Amino acid sequence: MRKKASPSVRPSDVGFTIIEVLIALTASLLLMLGLTRAYKLIGDQVTQSQAELELSSVLRDVAMRIRDELQRATVDPNPETEQQTGDGYLVYHEGPFTHATTILGDGFDPAQPEYFPTSRFGDFDDYLAFTVQAKENSPFAGFIPWGVLEAHRARSAGTSWVAPPGFDPTLLVPFYSDLAEIAYWAAPRWARVKTLGTQDGTIDYEANSGYPLVPDVDGNLLPDRMDLHRRVLLIRPDLNMTPAEMNISNLNRGVPTFTPDVLTVGVFTLPFMRRTNQGWIILPLTLRGGNEPFFAGSSAIIAPGNWAANTTTFSPNWLAGVARMQQVMDLSISRAPDSWSVPRTDASDTTATSYGVPSPIVRANSLPELTSPDNRFGHVRVPGPLINGGAGTSMPQLALSPPHPYLINRENIFPAQANHNATPPAGPFPYGRFTLVSNLRPEFSLADRVTDARSGVGTPITASVNRGGSDVIAEDILGFDIKIFDETAPKYVWLGLDQSSGTPNNDDQDGNTGFDVDELGLPGTDDEIVTMSDLRLTEVLLDDDGRGTTGPFRLVDRGDFVDLNYTRLPGGAMRGLRHYNGTTYRPIPPARRNQLASPFSGIEVEPTAGTDGVIFPKSWQQSGRFVLSFGASDTLSSFYQPTYDTWTNAFDRDAFDQEGISTPSGGFPFGAVNGSIRENGLQPLLLPNNPAAPSNTITTPVSYRQWSLIQGGLANEGEFVGQDSGLQTMGGLATLAPSTLPIRAVAPVQAKLKALQVTIRLFDVSAEQIRQQTVVEDF
Repeated sequence: MRKKASPSVRPSDVGFTIIEVLIALTASLLLMLGLTRAYKLIGDQVTQSQAELELSSVLRDVAMRIRDELQRATVDPNPETEQQTGDGYLVYHEGPFTHATTILGDGFDPAQPEYFPTSRFGDFDDYLAFTVQAKENSPFAGFIPWGVLEAHRARSAGTSWVAPPGFDPTLLVPFYSDLAEIAYWAAPRWARVKTLGTQDGTIDYEANSGYPLVPDVDGNLLPDRMDLHRRVLLIRPDLNMTPAEMNISNLNRGVPTFTPDVLTVGVFTLPFMRRTNQGWIILPLTLRGGNEPFFAGSSAIIAPGNWAANTTTFSPNWLAGVARMQQVMDLSISRAPDSWSVPRTDASDTTATSYGVPSPIVRANSLPELTSPDNRFGHVRVPGPLINGGAGTSMPQLALSPPHPYLINRENIFPAQANHNATPPAGPFPYGRFTLVSNLRPEFSLADRVTDARSGVGTPITASVNRGGSDVIAEDILGFDIKIFDETAPKYVWLGLDQSSGTPNNDDQDGNTGFDVDELGLPGTDDEIVTMSDLRLTEVLLDDDGRGTTGPFRLVDRGDFVDLNYTRLPGGAMRGLRHYNGTTYRPIPPARRNQLASPFSGIEVEPTAGTDGVIFPKSWQQSGRFVLSFGASDTLSSFYQPTYDTWTNAFDRDAFDQEGISTPSGGFPFGAVNGSIRENGLQPLLLPNNPAAPSNTITTPVSYRQWSLIQGGLANEGEFVGQDSGLQTMGGLATLAPSTLPIRAVAPVQAKLKALQVTIRLFDVSAEQIRQQTVVEDF
């Protein structure tokens, strides 16, 4: 029987609906997003860990390097150093910034009361330098033009000397020494001149003010990027040679000699070799009128140049001439002072003379010579015309940059002439770009290209040295803060708004409900510890900061690391040289003055009965590191460099007149500037809030090196023969009798250095990580 065919079965559809596809796609995207997020978190964690590791590694390396080198410092930090012992030096300069500067400077935002946009910046304008002994069998190394070293080999070899293959006197070659001076400082990444959109490596300056330019893209008046620099300058006095010795060597080798200056034929200087038609001749690297072309490609850059020429240019010789030389030589060098010209022999002699002025002749320093600040890396003497229009020089100063725009913009701390955007006044004036207070000048940082274009020379030259960044040991730093230990620095406790120690009526079982040290800081208390680095310092010193503070401050301890001159720093809690309390300038109460008086605080209490003044320590003025200006500008400062310096006793023994001038009532040392601003310590008891002094009969000595009648004549054996050495005679003011009190150029701080604390703060831009490390070295 034939079966009936079964009906056909329609197979079911195979595939996904649109909804199913979308669901699957969404799930896949969510999975991928989750994986991406997970990978990002892992990547961020790796980046963060790597940044932390790198920051920690750099910090540890820098901190250990500083500690190791401080431990091998050649000098016992106890002013004043004997030049004869040849111990070298240690100098620490405290810049106007502190760790609190950007907190105080940030504007208050009610919406974010605890947010300080620029508070990541710390203290970044301090400077530390000292002489160091190398480790055994591990000498310091540096570079120097080949022609300097080969000149000594030629002299030693005599007639057997043959120029080495490929000898190029300007080629930088390594050399070594067991002694060196080492300098540490933080600096912005200075703006460089651009040619057709490309940086040519030379420093750029503001067209009007002459300030070195600092890139500031975000406009917060703070550098976009900063680096920590370390220069190692080898101490090799054996590289010196007199012109007479050079000529003898030339004669022995049968090559032409040169005609030396008869007055400087016996002055030690650096030699250099130059090729002539008759052979290689040894010549002085620097002469009274110029220098050999010792830069790459035999570029004839003027360095160091005439110290007294073109003193008001953007980068004059007196300020940056030696720095240009040190772009191509890691050698400790200095200008030889003019000891060969004819000095004046009487205070009434008005004959111009260069006696004692830094000369164009450069020499390699010895360790004993480095005890004197004149001869150290980064130190200069400011020409007299820039100070007062007279002859002579300032005492040695650090070659620092002009006032920082962040501070200028926030407080009238500096004279108006130092305004960052203003054209400096015409004529000699001790402000403007030569107000030496901030970071070390950019000319002292190693660069790729160096030029004398801003020194005022006739035909400027630029040379490629290709050394930019080789002195940088840490990039993107936010702070390089140095503090000094002051065993008398007070520590206070603020009792809070309840005006009681601990919590009210808590006698901690001792039966005493009054002020009790044992109760300070108990749980629930509003007590606060206030140190000399605290933002409440103004409230401590002035009792009431104008903000309603009512609780008393009690002195409970002494001894702490402090910023040198902490009560006077423009970026500190006191906001500058005057005592600023938020609304007015006020005197410090007598009780606080006595508590704060210290060689390191910036306050010296005048012992004269009945006075109510607070003066700057006289030793700062006698060192020449501080020159007070007042009158129309009240108590502002022109030269003001808070510095701890091991100093030297050489100023008491050299042949130059620099032991200072004492100013009695009515005296006008340095003359008058614009008829209103006078310099130095006349009327030293000037009240911070009152231009009238309670007494103008107290004399205050101020040290500088002088040679002209306008500054008065100081009796000195070397310059004024036949007069009592070290006694003030006030030349030009015939009605004033000579003083019977000797005046000395003394160390700015006359106390032994117990310990230094160095804090380095680094920033990893990509990972947005900040780390800092502190090292303490006990002396």
